[in-house]
Amino acid sequence: MRRIIRLTFVLLIGLIALPLALLPSSWLPASWQRFVLAKGTFDGTPVQIAIPSGLRCPAPAEFQITMERSVCHVSLHTPKGNQQLFLMERGDCSFDPRSWDGYLVLDPKGAKGTYRVFVGSKWQPFAPLWRFIFFTFSVAMLVGASIAAVLRKPLVSISLVRRLGRKRLLFLIVAVALSDFCYSPVHEFGHYAMGVLLGGKVDHVAWTVLSGDTPHVSFRSLPPEAQPWMSAAGTLFPLLVGAVLVSVWLIVAARISWYASAALLVFGAGMLFSSSNAIPQVMEFEKLPYEHMGVLAWHLGLRGWSMALFVLSPLALTAVMYGLIGYRLHSIMRRSGPSGDNSSVVP
Repeated sequence: MRRIIRLTFVLLIGLIALPLALLPSSWLPASWQRFVLAKGTFDGTPVQIAIPSGLRCPAPAEFQITMERSVCHVSLHTPKGNQQLFLMERGDCSFDPRSWDGYLVLDPKGAKGTYRVFVGSKWQPFAPLWRFIFFTFSVAMLVGASIAAVLRKPLVSISLVRRLGRKRLLFLIVAVALSDFCYSPVHEFGHYAMGVLLGGKVDHVAWTVLSGDTPHVSFRSLPPEAQPWMSAAGTLFPLLVGAVLVSVWLIVAARISWYASAALLVFGAGMLFSSSNAIPQVMEFEKLPYEHMGVLAWHLGLRGWSMALFVLSPLALTAVMYGLIGYRLHSIMRRSGPSGDNSSVVP
């Protein structure tokens, strides 16, 4: 009964925090909004897109436009004057201004078509910071409660924490934080390497958020047939790195130091976890053909459910590797026993 009460309590905390983290941006003060998505259908008249007042530069804009005929004129209107950006008939492109101080105008010149425009940093969908903290906390509570329910173990094992010790527990916390930070350069390197291998010429790379820009790879030139594979490589390369690290951990964990073993496990599991990004991408199905694996799926002629399943396919490898991790950790815990040597505890 106590265990059920604890599980219920943690689930309630997680479920309460999640809506707070996912409050619609329109409910928040304008100074907190740093990302906007505008989409719709042209009826022949110009469309005005407001720029969030809380936007921090540099913050790129991405345009995805499909015209039935003619071209769409895209311009930026500021107090200093109007700036014609480009003309687009069909496709997608990005624009990285030095500053935002006005609004965008999409003018189809009487023609019809569809548009989707992203303005701001996609790395800050939960701004301000408390939204991200609530989201992370909620996910941790829900995952912890789920694991406890499946394994039928106490929600928090005080004895395990004591056996690990403060130093090792601190090491695990730091390793988890670093693994999350390292995902960005690994992801961008996937784009970079595949683009170069397929004949592209790189113009600029922002590896991490510390570079002062949203992490991205900008190509001076890229063969059209290379674009889908370059996009998908951002998802597949971290998945490959994670699978390799976990495989190495499964082989050598018993023969190396605890810290080296823990680092391999945390970084490998973290890279594999990145495949879960496919879930929110599939939930925004209209946006899917423009997102990493979705670009490749569209290129391969997949549509509807086949495209969604293709985008979700990396999760299969993640599930298998996580199953192997769980089995190995379970074996280690059984060998160590409730009073065993802490050198054999995780991993």
